[in-house]
Amino acid sequence: MQLSQSTATPIHDLEQLGAALRDARRTLGLTQVDAAQLSGVSPRLWNETELGKRRQLGLDTVLRMLNTMGIDLVLTTRGGLPDPHESTP
Repeated sequence: MQLSQSTATPIHDLEQLGAALRDARRTLGLTQVDAAQLSGVSPRLWNETELGKRRQLGLDTVLRMLNTMGIDLVLTTRGGLPDPHESTP
């Protein structure tokens, strides 16, 4: 089973990351143990990440988990940030 294409989900904290991983895993019909094995992480780490309880995750680990679930990490710039090239009076 594949996830729907091009659904953008803003992630602002670890709880939202965990929810996105959980939703994708369930859509794919995988258990946490299956997803962990496919990602090369422990089932405990996978469980704690889904629950938003894992406070320290390396970017390489996050990317591996997302890739396993068929999720791409896309960075976007939010509005309202100052332009670093614009001089202030």
